[in-house]
Amino acid sequence: MKSPDSFQEFHQLAVRDPLCAAEGMDIERAVQGLNEIQRAIAEVERESCEGSFLRKLFIARYPIARHVLPLPFLWSFVDSERVRREYLADSSEESARKLALSWRESSRVLEKCARRYMNLHRTFRALENVGNSDVFEDRFGNSSSSAYIHNSVASLVRNAMTLRGEADRRFRLLSGGSSTKEPPAVSRETPVLLAHEVDLSPESARVHALERLYGTPFRHVDILESYGPFRYNLRNFEGVTTPHDFTLYVTRNKKTGRIGMEVSRVDAFVFYELTERHNFHFNDISMANYRSLIERGISYWYESSTHLYTMRDQRYWMDIATIVDLKRRPELNRNYLLTQRSSMFDLLTDVFIRHTQFNIGYARRRKSNGTASTYSPYRGLLNHSYPSLYYLTFNKSVWRLPEEPQFIGDGRVSTEGRPYRPSAEVLPTLVSGALEQVMQGSRIREAYERERGMVPMDEY
Repeated sequence: MKSPDSFQEFHQLAVRDPLCAAEGMDIERAVQGLNEIQRAIAEVERESCEGSFLRKLFIARYPIARHVLPLPFLWSFVDSERVRREYLADSSEESARKLALSWRESSRVLEKCARRYMNLHRTFRALENVGNSDVFEDRFGNSSSSAYIHNSVASLVRNAMTLRGEADRRFRLLSGGSSTKEPPAVSRETPVLLAHEVDLSPESARVHALERLYGTPFRHVDILESYGPFRYNLRNFEGVTTPHDFTLYVTRNKKTGRIGMEVSRVDAFVFYELTERHNFHFNDISMANYRSLIERGISYWYESSTHLYTMRDQRYWMDIATIVDLKRRPELNRNYLLTQRSSMFDLLTDVFIRHTQFNIGYARRRKSNGTASTYSPYRGLLNHSYPSLYYLTFNKSVWRLPEEPQFIGDGRVSTEGRPYRPSAEVLPTLVSGALEQVMQGSRIREAYERERGMVPMDEY
């Protein structure tokens, strides 16, 4: 350590604008969650490769935990937060150097993961001959052109390079260097999160009560805490900024005891119509998915708006979690909470685990129904890799580009003619207990598959 001034500058940056930070995160629970994700991914790979030597070779070349999901970075990120707390407790030259090294390592691993993800995206595009005119659509009419998707993936690499440059600059400060460069203003902004509590309409309360009784994940967890409903403005569902009502639950898995969270949209609900006029949607995969309901005369499948796979931009989950934690734990540093939005990241790992388990169940369903050959790895990558969350693009201590990350899409398409129906249209048609039967759809399908020897997705 050559210059007291350099150390002081490093210290000011570490306090005012830390890198790879997550104020309030439960570090041990985050590590346990990441380990469980790793275990679930191994089962996804096993199920996906069974019966196919070529898929086994591909997974060996592109393992999911390093090429699809940035688990090496997330482990490093959690460790950086641990080192940051140690530094704040004892701001010595030795602890400062450890912190600077942890930032360099996290940014290096992030860049490596982002480049792998970009290369895998290119590989799948080439394998499936995806053209530049192809458009990817989510459940709510947001569309993404190929160029837009490519840029959103490439921005992950650009951000990682920017983060690495800043981490290197701070490391040099501790080696006797000097710097008059201020960190980007975007890193120190305190974004506004505005929400206010509301009352549910009787109709919304009725549907959500059934969702909590019969839906996933609710029938598999105990609710420990609930917050909301409150109204928050976002453009994810209509393409323009619109208010919607949400409730956040802190949960405990009945089987494993794992603590997690669930964000539920409770002002409107979406139902997938299972009728003859949508036969063109019932390819071999969708027929296999819903056969157990169709055979019972159930006309709709309930689809939670907040499932991660319904759209490509899920950052609002962490916005809502931050709104909750500002009230839930007022002793935490408010500015850190607002800029990092990661205080409940340890609970988010439970969401990742559940969605990985979903992929296990989906792989088993494809294998059981003989539909594996029609599965698109490219669309699966776009639907189930969740880069807006896994790459912590909501966290200003990680996202260092001046521009906001882009995942919602660059266009809108009409949803007319699609099988997705809003609750305002569906609920008046569901009488004499029909709604309750619809809301039990996931339980009915699970029982149907268990009868046919399929292992439930949470048993692996």
